[in-house]
Amino acid sequence: MQLKSIHIIILCLFYFALNAQQVHQNSRMKRIIDFDQQHYFAQNKKGRWGMCLANGRPVVPMNYDTLLALDIVNFNPKDYSMEHIRTNYLIGKKGADQVLLNLKGEILLTVNSIMPRMMGDVILVRKGAAWGLAKTTGEFLLPTVCTEIEWYDDILALKYEGKWKLFHPKQKKSKLEESYDSVEEVINNTRYNQKESFLLVQENKKWGLLDKNLKTVIPIEKDALKPLLAIDKYSKKKTQFLVKEAGKWGVLDINNQLVLNLEYADIQPVQWKRNTLNIPEQPLFVVTKNGKKGIVDAAGNIVLPIEYDAINYNKAAFDGLFEVEEGTVSKQIQWNGTTMVELSMKP
Repeated sequence: MQLKSIHIIILCLFYFALNAQQVHQNSRMKRIIDFDQQHYFAQNKKGRWGMCLANGRPVVPMNYDTLLALDIVNFNPKDYSMEHIRTNYLIGKKGADQVLLNLKGEILLTVNSIMPRMMGDVILVRKGAAWGLAKTTGEFLLPTVCTEIEWYDDILALKYEGKWKLFHPKQKKSKLEESYDSVEEVINNTRYNQKESFLLVQENKKWGLLDKNLKTVIPIEKDALKPLLAIDKYSKKKTQFLVKEAGKWGVLDINNQLVLNLEYADIQPVQWKRNTLNIPEQPLFVVTKNGKKGIVDAAGNIVLPIEYDAINYNKAAFDGLFEVEEGTVSKQIQWNGTTMVELSMKP
């Protein structure tokens, strides 16, 4: 996996534009860029960068190919806007290496690359082709052996020793103890630009759900957990899940409450056609129990008794019509949004 390209491109363009805002001229320097009221970046006539105090005294020697501010960046995934908050740290480039410096010019860390975004007191760094997480003290939270990384809004996922580690900037942890076999983002778009988004995680063949603050929403104890789409388009909490435990299927809501009890051998959600008229936007479920099939609604009510041998419908573009079979008899039933209406009988 790679970093989400649009996130990185916007971040870097905005970052370089920000650092080029305030430029002054000085007879001894080719270029001067303000950092804050007490410091400024300076480039000498040999093209080397450093940092000086307002009185001209250098605090970071003119030894670097480039010298950039390391900011805290709050990223808004809705409109891709970014808020930059200045810190007391710099990124200096020397040949193939980049170093982390403080405003005293002290070198805290040397690697091949530092992502110009501070996450709390942690930075994403690279040595060779591998990534890691380091603190501003120079201590590593994760060594640079992670070859796969992925962003989920503000959450950074790194694959370490075959498992995924998750990091959130607001976490105050000295170690990333939890590991997951797999991580998958679940996004359920709601009205307008609103959305629910979670992380579906697996560990030791069990599944669970985390929110975007890495808090557990559904404990990691389910045999299977499969996200379903919306139930009510006006609801703020629409996401539900097919859940499996002890060989039986049910339906679970985002509050970890069962909508359908764990008693079915199989559950197939019915996907509504987008332009279906006069039918509420709620799913139906074709369920199998004791070898027989029936239909229940999103609230768990049985709308067609579980007594049929087969239930057929147009899975690609459902229009409310079911054909059910019981023995040698089949019939067509229309769902009108609240009840089933029998249409015809075919011997």
